[in-house]
Amino acid sequence: MRRLTSSRRRFQAAQANPRIEWKPRFKVTLVAQPVELKESSRWSWIRPVLAFGLIAGVFVAGMKVGRSQEAISRTPPENSAAALEPFWETWNLAEQHYVGRNDTGRQQLVQGAIKGLLDSLGDQGHTHFETKEEFDRYVKVMNGESHGIGVRLRVAQRQPRVLETMPGSPARTSGIQVGDVISEIDGSDTSGLPLSQVLALLRGGAADSLVHLRVQRAGSQSLDYHIHRAKETMPSVVWQMVPDQQVMHLAIRQFDKRTHGLVRTALSDSRRMKVQGLILDLRNCPGGLVDEVMAVTGEFLHDGIIAIERDADGKQTPHTVKPGGLGADLPLCVLINDETSSAAEIMAGALKDRGRGPVIGIRTAGLGTMLHPFRLCDGSVDFLAIAEWLTPNGNPIRRLGITPTVEMQLPVEVNALFPGALAYHDAGTFPHLDDRQLAHALKTLCPARDLVAQVGVSSAITD
Repeated sequence: MRRLTSSRRRFQAAQANPRIEWKPRFKVTLVAQPVELKESSRWSWIRPVLAFGLIAGVFVAGMKVGRSQEAISRTPPENSAAALEPFWETWNLAEQHYVGRNDTGRQQLVQGAIKGLLDSLGDQGHTHFETKEEFDRYVKVMNGESHGIGVRLRVAQRQPRVLETMPGSPARTSGIQVGDVISEIDGSDTSGLPLSQVLALLRGGAADSLVHLRVQRAGSQSLDYHIHRAKETMPSVVWQMVPDQQVMHLAIRQFDKRTHGLVRTALSDSRRMKVQGLILDLRNCPGGLVDEVMAVTGEFLHDGIIAIERDADGKQTPHTVKPGGLGADLPLCVLINDETSSAAEIMAGALKDRGRGPVIGIRTAGLGTMLHPFRLCDGSVDFLAIAEWLTPNGNPIRRLGITPTVEMQLPVEVNALFPGALAYHDAGTFPHLDDRQLAHALKTLCPARDLVAQVGVSSAITD
């Protein structure tokens, strides 16, 4: 016991340093007026991580950065010594008796302990810890400096599956297809890996560096690809007119600094083209910046509450619509799924509560919290949920998600169809649309006689 007490004293002495102050690296302010695309392009250097949606467990649900300067204490909380005794007992046991102790450094033990502490808060997929190296990679993606192959991925049945390939990307040029399962990256098995680690492997090199992929494709044996990485330029918003219909299909990949401007551009195009309905696709959207989702959601509402922010003390702050929305009168359908997360859930919940149109799909992820990054003394970062979001009707999003008004799930083997996909240019796609969520939205927005003539999928969406 003397050894344990001495160890605890050494720990407390090491922590009794002056308080430090962390200044946020990114400054984000609330969008007060609708932003045109040319204005948002001035800020094109700040791009949030892709997956964040896409990266499950790293994507942010309405992340608010630059909230205030935070002083982080290094001293142990008062009266914590007794509560921490089992921890230090375990620490000493691991250092003295664990058979692999020579392979485990103290830094690894500390990082594991921090991750376990944050995981115990129950905000899995949101509140989390990143090492300095992980955070540095995150910053590169935020600043548009990452290099990859130009794919969006989702994890299905413990395997990373290609959700979308970007036009002109190394992946599409090399022949990677939507639905392909990436089973190996540079010889590393991807089965069971979280999406964040898969993306880190794909982005693990500089521009023009080579990455080897082993791909499983339906009806084929394993395929091998050697692909050169390139700078990823992935717009956060894509839109396209549905063939032979006055309907625009608009998908939001994430809410970054450019999203509001791009959505306004799309809505301006919809007016010029006399669009009669809009399909807002939030499937697989991991979220992003809270300021952007408030501004974007406001484009589809005349007035009223978008969401209610409730902080750790229970204080509630409503976020309301700014006037001037370009899509407030446009007939609307919203598509969601179980990978619609955080900021995207705020938008889906607002449009559902305000009765803007059918919400089609399955219940969302339930990550309705606001993250704030706190930088620690060694450069690592704690992403901590400092508030949660409620829908306009006061319904919590955290852990519950947004329930669709029309429940409809895609089979595992069927991939969602997004604007810009190769299938949009295939004349045979829309008469036999496998994406029945999209088909149901079209059926809702289009006159029945036109839909039967152009899409012909009524038998696939009767449930």
